[in-house]
Amino acid sequence: MAVAYAVVAWLLVQVSDILLSTFDAPDWVMKGLVLLLMAGFPISLLLAWFYEVTAEGVVATENATSREGHAAFPGQVLNYIIIGVLGAAVLLFAVDKFYWQTELPTQSQAGQQSLAVLPFRNLSGDPSAEPFVNGVHDDLLTQLSRIGSLHTISRTSVMQYRDKDMPIPLIAEQLGATAVLEGGVQRSNNRIRVNAQLIDGTTDGHLWAETYDRELTATNIFEIQSEIAHAIAGALRMELSGSEAQALDEIPTDNLAAYDAYVAGRSSMLAMSDENYARAVEQFSLATELDPQFAAAWAGLCTTYLSMYTRDSDLSHFESAEAACERALELDNSRAEVYVALGTLYSNLGQYAKAEVALQRASYSKAEAALEQALELDGVQLEALLQLGIVLARQGRTDEAEQYLLRAASLEPGSWEAQSYLFSFYYTYSDRPNRFELAAQHAAKSASLRPDLAASWNNLGAANYMMGRYDQAADAWEESLNIEPNRTAYTNTGLALYFSGRYQEAVAMQEKAVALSPNDHRAMGRLGDALQFVPGQKERSLQAYRRAVELAEALLEVNDRDWRTVAHLATYLGQLGEDERATSLIGRALRLSERKAETLYGQALIHVFADRNEQALDVLVEAVSKDPDYRHLIGDEPLFEPLRALPAYTSLVAAG
Repeated sequence: MAVAYAVVAWLLVQVSDILLSTFDAPDWVMKGLVLLLMAGFPISLLLAWFYEVTAEGVVATENATSREGHAAFPGQVLNYIIIGVLGAAVLLFAVDKFYWQTELPTQSQAGQQSLAVLPFRNLSGDPSAEPFVNGVHDDLLTQLSRIGSLHTISRTSVMQYRDKDMPIPLIAEQLGATAVLEGGVQRSNNRIRVNAQLIDGTTDGHLWAETYDRELTATNIFEIQSEIAHAIAGALRMELSGSEAQALDEIPTDNLAAYDAYVAGRSSMLAMSDENYARAVEQFSLATELDPQFAAAWAGLCTTYLSMYTRDSDLSHFESAEAACERALELDNSRAEVYVALGTLYSNLGQYAKAEVALQRASYSKAEAALEQALELDGVQLEALLQLGIVLARQGRTDEAEQYLLRAASLEPGSWEAQSYLFSFYYTYSDRPNRFELAAQHAAKSASLRPDLAASWNNLGAANYMMGRYDQAADAWEESLNIEPNRTAYTNTGLALYFSGRYQEAVAMQEKAVALSPNDHRAMGRLGDALQFVPGQKERSLQAYRRAVELAEALLEVNDRDWRTVAHLATYLGQLGEDERATSLIGRALRLSERKAETLYGQALIHVFADRNEQALDVLVEAVSKDPDYRHLIGDEPLFEPLRALPAYTSLVAAG
């Protein structure tokens, strides 16, 4: 009886595990069944001791042994029953071991497995719960990225499938995923309910499913994520190392209010607008106040401040980012997002003020080391690959940079972020003769993946502009402004108006750009350019250049080897008549940039300001030889008006 009961119980558990997961039954059903079977085991033994099964039915043991009239239940029949049950159990084991398992791609069969975690559904019926739901989704992605043998598709790639009703195999094919996880989160009063199901990306078959219903605490939120990550690893038959298992079980914060502030900050940061960045800072700061040991919140604060610094060049934002990033690393040196933030910080830093060349290299080395540490924590983390590519590009190692960036894009073809970084690489750093065409292609791809982002259209406009496609550029910048008033679109539109001779309109656009980013020297300098062609505005133009000088000098305090800013500063000084200093600085920019066409263009402007027209023309010839796309800019530049009488200038421009 003991053997028969154990075999039948095992068989029931196996069959129930398959059926219950198929019908998405809550986890308490399986737990209840197991408890019931465990409770029944001693009862079955007790009954077997006091009763016998005979041909005439079930009778007390003492009656069955004392009365000759009771015929024993045929032993052969009982043997057949036990053999049948054992046979069914063996058959189930064989099917599970050799049939169902072979449907699942393993690492040895298909290389590294990849998982797409689709955006979780908000099951609360409350739109205000959306940041919380997104936060649980993002944290689960972070947890899963700690499994070294699993490639987790990034958030930027999976977000395009939010609210889309598409077959799972099609989504898996587009993302290059072997498995897809989908689920939902419900937050109600003091309870949290999370359901998740893992689906085979090829067969659309369910590999695992579970529902978690817990009290709403920060600890329970992270424990649910940990349990899901462990379950996925088990369903995909992955062996977790001790360090991986330990990392999955970590609790970043036990303060629910801090966690709520953190996920609200993440939601705002990912919206990528000035207003939302300000909200993100507010929420991340609140999270660090509620729990000063919350490393992820400090990393989020660092990343947000860096994004703000990139947009407005405000030195205080960089200093705040540096402090937050150092605090995050101090608290937790094992989180990949901390190293990505740190690497981004160092790549923006370049070199401390007045440091020697060796220190500049050491700074870049620190950036590269930090990003490689992030890659070691998660071998294919998208952000780390992209940032490392830009760090290499800033050092002039363009071939290596291109390989990293293309690798990131090939790993996640659905990532708008990877396409955006490739745009930046070709537009800013590459020496390829068709670099602006490549930049336009990647900008267009990025805009198709995230048409709701103003930055996507700004990039597309800039690439088209550099190829002389003014109408396409204007359309893209107009689309950007329709999405969000932003400094980049205003200043670029103003630049286009300036080149077309519509100076008063150009001034209006640059004033809007300055209003949004008063610490951006580029907008201020372009305002000065436009103002000098408006009658009666000469003094305002000079004031704009003086302010642009101050802002550029402040920016160089962060990285004094930023050759673009050095070149801009030189042209501002040239406009102010400080030729000696302007000439010295542009020479430095030429050395740092290895005489790129962009810097040669600035040198030509400085020659024109000082009435050295023949020298300016020689420099422009060199610029066009290095980058033919600069020919149309040279032809349209109002500041080159003194050169138009020179036949060589006309020939240079007409050659295009």
